[in-house]
This record gives sequence, structure tokens and C-alpha cells, in this order.
Amino acid sequence: MLKSVLYKNFLSVGGMRLAGIPLSLATSVLLARLLGPEGFGYYSFAMALVPLLAIPVSSGLQQLATRQVVSYRLAEQFSLARGLVSLSGGWVLLYSAVLFTLFFGASQIFPDIFAEKKWAIMLVAVFIVPFIGGNSVRCGVSKALGQPFWSELPLRLIQPSLLFCAVFLLYFWSGEDPVSAIYAQLFSFFLTFIIASIIFLRLAPGDMRKGGKVYETGTWARSLAPFCLLSAVTLLGAQISIVLLGILGEPEAVAGMRVADRGAALVLLPLTTVNMIVAPYIARYFKQGDRVKLQASLKLSSRLAVLFALPAAGIFIFFGDKLVELAFGIEYVAYAFWPLVILSASQLFSVFCGSVGNVLAMSHQESRSVTGHVLALSVNVALCFLLIPEYGAVGAALATGAGLIVWNAVLAYFVIKHVKVSPFPV
Repeated sequence: MLKSVLYKNFLSVGGMRLAGIPLSLATSVLLARLLGPEGFGYYSFAMALVPLLAIPVSSGLQQLATRQVVSYRLAEQFSLARGLVSLSGGWVLLYSAVLFTLFFGASQIFPDIFAEKKWAIMLVAVFIVPFIGGNSVRCGVSKALGQPFWSELPLRLIQPSLLFCAVFLLYFWSGEDPVSAIYAQLFSFFLTFIIASIIFLRLAPGDMRKGGKVYETGTWARSLAPFCLLSAVTLLGAQISIVLLGILGEPEAVAGMRVADRGAALVLLPLTTVNMIVAPYIARYFKQGDRVKLQASLKLSSRLAVLFALPAAGIFIFFGDKLVELAFGIEYVAYAFWPLVILSASQLFSVFCGSVGNVLAMSHQESRSVTGHVLALSVNVALCFLLIPEYGAVGAALATGAGLIVWNAVLAYFVIKHVKVSPFPV
């Protein structure tokens, strides 16, 4: 039963995400060719910084919603589940309002800094944050309700489709300006949030839509803090190289790193697909104390991820230069090829280590994993400052790869020691 459910969800969610990949890649290729390395670098810097600004309302909030709603529904505490969803939406609005105020105030106090293109763009990009937060809440609750396909559909297929259309429309009106690309992102996230809200309201069972609400604000705030800290160090590990490259290096190097990062993300795609499917099962089996089913689900999901990740990594490592030239143009090869090789190999190691982050988060061990994330982030940042000034995008890729290896190795150790299961496929 477990195997058939996992295979069914893996194929449905994986198929949906695969359908969205051509749209995302086509949009990236279009932006890279229209903006050129410099303009695409400015755009990439902004879109690397936005997820960091959204940390308090993004993946940490999503994981909290998934874990708590699963627990509340198993215990038939539906009023608490409704209260959590309601309060999460209010927190997203409050945080976004504070963030807008801070950016507007900073632009008035430091006009010379915000006259620079990379910071002027952020005055537009910051408005994406509330829609990231709103979609995170919807996604987390939908996963808890056993709807992995519908939870991921808005951001994995609908948003890339809207962005692809918006890029064409805005370029017809605004020309080859990176600000236009940010407006396209804002437009697509806004419409995606509207569509995601409609989907959620139609699919949510009656116990999630009607009835009173009970709030445990203090408990949720204390639980959210380690989730956000975990999310912060995770996102910093993923994006800090591009952000520091934008500050310490040239925009062309940022563009090359962005191209490499997008390519290497395809190597990680099987694991991210498995993670969003297996998360509620991890939470359920851990709460029930069923280590046998927990181990079986981890081994099966890890094997699936490795099976699909190996071919992608091989293609990028051996033929990456030709693929970059064909898709993005020859001017990107010098900046993107070696970072693509380095990141692809590093992401393959991540896939082999399995769903270590999910296991710790869903088993109430998220605070333990902070140590591993901090170590990995420290390695990444230190190497960025050491290598970026001399080696540019290659230095940033080496720093990112080293951080990924440390992160996965330490978290795998914690999973084996504290949860008493193995995350590996063998």
C-alpha cells in the first residue's frame, strides 16, 4: 500500500513539475538573452535576495503548518487547525507591511545607495514577499491534507506559465530592462496567489473551512522560531553565494552563477519531488512510533531520487558547456560552465543523502539540525569571501558545493543518531 501510494504521488507530482520545467527554462533563456549577462545579473541578484527577505513567512511557516495540521487533524482538534491557518495569514500581512516600511524609509535616508541599479530594483522586488508567504501557508496546509499535487501546482506550473506570458507582454511595453523582469515576477506571483486561494477553498474539507478558531499563539511562535532559523540557514546556504557574488563581484559573474544554479537544480529535482510527497508520511509514522514504515518510506523515496538524478548529473558534467552555449549563448559559457559542473556534482551528493532535512523537521528534531546548517553556512560564507574576489563565479560555486556537502553529512549523522533511521538508498 505504501509503495503504491508513493509511486502514484511521485509520478503525479513529478510529472507536474516536469511539465513546468520547460516553461521555467524557456523563461530563463529568454531573460538571459534579452537582458544580456549584465542585466540578467542584476535581475538574478534581486531574485536571490527576495527569498532571504521572505524567510519569516516562507518555508519555515510552511513546514510548521504541515506538521501541526497533520497532528491536529489526527487528534480531531479542528479548531486549532483553523486557528493556525488564520493566524499564519495575519502574520504574513504584518511582516510584509513592516518590510515595505523599512525599504521605503531606507530609500529616503540613503538615496545614493538606492540610485544603484541593483538596489533600485529591490524597491519593486520586495512586493513579491507577501505572495510568497501566502502561497507557503496554502502549500503547507494542502500537504497536511494529503494533497501534494494540488499543493505544488500553483508554484510549480501555474506561476511559471504566468511568468512566461508576462515576460513577453512587459518586454513589448518596456524594452530590455531588468526592472521589467521583476514586474513580470510580481504579476505572476500575485495571480498565482489568487488561483492558489481558490484551489485551496475548493479542496479543503469542511472541518478546515467552517467552525470556530482556537489560537495557541505562544506555542506556535516558539515552534516557528526554530523552523525559521532552520529555513534561514538553509536559504542562506542556497542564495548567499549569489548575493555575495553580486556585492563582491561583477553582474556578469552573477548571471553565470544563476545559469549554473538553474541547471544543477535539475539534478536535485527528484529529491525535492520526493520530499514534498514523503513529508506528511514522515510526520505520521514518527507520531505513531512506526520506525519500520518510516525506514521503508525513506529508503524507497531515496532510491527513486537517485535513479532519476544520476542521468541529469552526468549530462551536465560531461556536456554542460555545449548545453549552456546552445541555450543561453556563447557569452555565458565562460561564466557558467565550471560552476555548473561543480554544483551538479554537489547536488548529486545531496540526493544520495536523501530527505535528511525533512526527517528532522517532521520528527520534531529541527532544533538539532540548526547546528549542521550553521556549520555549512559558515563554510560557505568563509569560502565565498576567500574565493570570489579571485575566482568569481567558480569561487562562489566551490563555496556553495562545500556548504552542501557539510550540510548533508552533518544532517545525515543527526538522522541516524537521533531518529534511529537511515536516510540513504542502501
